[in-house]
Amino acid sequence: MPAKPPVPRAAAPFSGGRLGLLAAATLLVVVGVELTTWALFSWPGAWVGRIPGPLERPLRAYHSSFVAGAPIQYRAGCSEPDPELLYRLKPGACRFASGEFDTAVRVSGRHLREDGETADPDVVVLGDSYSLGWGVDREAAYPAILARRLGLREVVAAHSSYGTVRELLLLRRLALADFRAVVLQYAQNDAVENRSFLRSGRHVPSSLGEYQKTVDLWTRISDRWFLARTRNWFSLVRWSFRHRVRDEPWPGPAEQARTLLEVLSAFASDLRARPVLVFAADMGRDGAEFFRTLDEARKPPGLGPVVTLDAARSIEAPDLFVLDAHWRRSGHEKVAAALASGLERLRD
Repeated sequence: MPAKPPVPRAAAPFSGGRLGLLAAATLLVVVGVELTTWALFSWPGAWVGRIPGPLERPLRAYHSSFVAGAPIQYRAGCSEPDPELLYRLKPGACRFASGEFDTAVRVSGRHLREDGETADPDVVVLGDSYSLGWGVDREAAYPAILARRLGLREVVAAHSSYGTVRELLLLRRLALADFRAVVLQYAQNDAVENRSFLRSGRHVPSSLGEYQKTVDLWTRISDRWFLARTRNWFSLVRWSFRHRVRDEPWPGPAEQARTLLEVLSAFASDLRARPVLVFAADMGRDGAEFFRTLDEARKPPGLGPVVTLDAARSIEAPDLFVLDAHWRRSGHEKVAAALASGLERLRD
């Protein structure tokens, strides 16, 4: 008669010794991740600019996402929702700090970072976080330095993350009595908002529900304490996989320049045919083509002179925070000096 097939033996469960070894190895890995991450961001100067880019980029992403804390626009003590502009600065005072700076932000009743309200300034500054003075005191930011240098009264209509469209909508809200010139600080991330505005023919407000979700997410991240650094690495990996694909190519510098001119044209009545001095905070090598396109393009009717100035060209690594891409005081001083020269030429 045929032999019976062998009866498979049940797999032996992990013994207590094996489970102990696994637990010990896991604990060592987690402790290693926690200590290594702490050390990396305690002494960033030891590796920034010294390791290959593919290694430095995720470390910078980790810093901006989990170490530096929430951007000012997502800090409930500093900002509040706005149905048209997504958010605005909250009147009063708040502390905006990260591992690289610690600043007090005072906000007026008209939701600007200012000590007093001027209705008829000499110059209006439009921009985002660079013009707001991210990471420095208000008096150390380039608009205040520029005003002191030239003896001007300034209004700084600048909010972190705003594109050109929202900057101009904020200018419209201020309903200033008059001004003599506009300094417009451009950044590459303005391109998405500006392009969306032209395609829609109007500004389409973002979802306040999504804004609140983001505020809540930053709050949850800041409240983490148990194995926070390890959990943050897992969060960064998940986020990276979810955002691997961009919907469409980023517009080139020439397209960004043409789009900017169209946006300025749409708000020509708010600009009152005053000269607009344009500089870019982060164009890098693309700046030459961006400025050349602005200079050579035919200006739309109703728009005043549009003058370009590569005011951030002399910014160097020591003028930036080590991990944060924003300017230290020395960077603001360089930009203010270049803008002062440009504004003096306009007056002449």
